Amino acid sequence: MTTPQILESEPREYVITDDNPDQEPSLAEAYPDAFVKGIKEKDIIRFKNWLDVWIQSLSSEFARKMDEWAAQEKAYRARSAGPKSYPFEGACGDTIPVMAMAVDPVVARLDIGVFKNDPVFSLKALKKSYTEKIPSVEQFIQYYQHHKLHLRKVVQPRFLEMTKHGTFLASSESGSATVPGDDQARHDGAQDGL
Repeated sequence: MTTPQILESEPREYVITDDNPDQEPSLAEAYPDAFVKGIKEKDIIRFKNWLDVWIQSLSSEFARKMDEWAAQEKAYRARSAGPKSYPFEGACGDTIPVMAMAVDPVVARLDIGVFKNDPVFSLKALKKSYTEKIPSVEQFIQYYQHHKLHLRKVVQPRFLEMTKHGTFLASSESGSATVPGDDQARHDGAQDGL
């Protein structure tokens, strides 16, 4: 993979490519300065303060949703609290996972409804000249999504998240599917002993 070429307007210019592996400039040499020259120090401080306030307001707005997702995750898992001492010593502390009983069948229906079709993605030619090429393209897409993308493995956990929380985001740019707040909910769950 070739690293993009980075040229500075200064007299010293560095080009990073795979053609010259011996040249390894430091990070400071490879990239230009972070700030545009000519900005006053007080303007930089004002911008940093504004940015801090903005990030804090975004995180505080999102914190409510994160708490809600963590509570839904805890309700879904329904871990046993162990033996209790009230109303008597050794009373059962099990929790019935009602949320899981409602979520799991929906996830199974989603999974089967999407992936039972063969092929999963079907195409239709918009021009008659492409009609004979469509079956081979469908076969390629079916092979690629099944053997290279492993789409079912990626989407199955996301169907579960979507059913529990009502939202998910699948992205092909980074090569994996992600759920907004997924890491935080797992982190909260780990703290709660989930």
